[in-house]
Amino acid sequence: MTRVEHDTFEEGPCPCGNGHILRHVKSTEYHYSSMHNSYSVDCLACNHQWRIVHGTLVLRESETPYLAAQVGRDSARGALQRLAQELVESYLNTQTFKSKKAELEHLLALNLSGCNYAAYLKERHDGNSVHQLAHGLRNIPWLKERALDSGRMAELMELLHDYEVTSKALEVVFRQVVRMSVKCARLT
Repeated sequence: MTRVEHDTFEEGPCPCGNGHILRHVKSTEYHYSSMHNSYSVDCLACNHQWRIVHGTLVLRESETPYLAAQVGRDSARGALQRLAQELVESYLNTQTFKSKKAELEHLLALNLSGCNYAAYLKERHDGNSVHQLAHGLRNIPWLKERALDSGRMAELMELLHDYEVTSKALEVVFRQVVRMSVKCARLT
C-alpha cells in the first residue's frame, strides 16, 4: 500500500510582511515516488490581493486589463476561425477523393493539417468530416485565395487585422501584469 505524506514549509514572507507564503508538498513512498507542490498565502490581506500561479505571485488587480484583452483576442480569433472553416468547407465540398488516404494527402499538400494517417483515420472513424479536420489558418496565403475566389477577401482581411491588433494589445498588457517569485515576495 502506498503511503502519502503531507508537509508544509514556510517559503518566505508574504508581500506585506505580516504573513508567510507556504509551500505544501504531497509525496508518496512507492517504487515510483511522486511529489506535488502547491502554494498558499497565510496572510488574509495578501491572499485577496495576490494569487499564486506556478510558484509565482501575481497581483490580481494588475491582471484585469490582461483578462479583458484576452477576451477581445479570443473573440477576434473565433470570428476568424469561423470564416476560415467556412472557406475550407466550401472548397472541400468541390473536391472528390478516392480514399481517406487521398483526403489526408491533399490536406497535407495544402498544409491544412499536420495529422498522421492513424490519427486522421481515428478522427474520421469518430464521425468528423474532412473539412472538420482541415485548419485553414495553417495556410493564410491559400486561405486568401479561397476568400478572393468567393468574394470574401475584404471580410477575411478585416478579421485578420482585428486578430493581429488584439493579439498585439494582449502582448502589451501581458507585460504589465505584476509578478514576483514566491522566494523574494517581500515588498518594502
